[in-house]
Amino acid sequence: CKDVQIQPTSPDDYETYFRDALQALRARIPRLLVNVVQIFNVSQVYEVSLRSAHCREVHRVIPIECSCAFHGGEEGDKLRKKMDETAVAYNQRLEKVTKEMMATPSDSFAAVIQPGFRDGTAADLPLNFISTLDCFHPSLFAHQSMAKVLWNSMWTPAPNKTTTFRFLDPYVCPTEVTTIPID
Repeated sequence: CKDVQIQPTSPDDYETYFRDALQALRARIPRLLVNVVQIFNVSQVYEVSLRSAHCREVHRVIPIECSCAFHGGEEGDKLRKKMDETAVAYNQRLEKVTKEMMATPSDSFAAVIQPGFRDGTAADLPLNFISTLDCFHPSLFAHQSMAKVLWNSMWTPAPNKTTTFRFLDPYVCPTEVTTIPID
């Protein structure tokens, strides 16, 4: 946003920071599994909040930390589009760096992409996913659902992982012989 003092991190810088972090973790912590959780398009919170008269009033009266997502009109549409493009670029960089790190075999380090939030859409989310306090942050129900989606993704082999936010799916229950797939 024009009125925000902090500019978003460029995808190039994001990639560099993420690579540096993974390399440091790999070098310093033995027997480590890193779950690389891809992000969703935060702009979709705007779409969910529009379904609530309460949330529309909250955003009109109370400034929130992500004001870019809640601008109205054509300017708001452009800002949300830019936010979405940035999220897509970040996710592409997460995949790229994770694949690079896994290209060097290790018996003490693995990084696994968890894409369960990446391609979800606001149309799929009930209104109770956002907090009624600020109509921006996830509610308790959303946190519980996100935890379940991440849990299920952790136990699912890469070719079978979903990229949509399937929060209604039942829990994946590991058995005594189940392992977390790292491929």
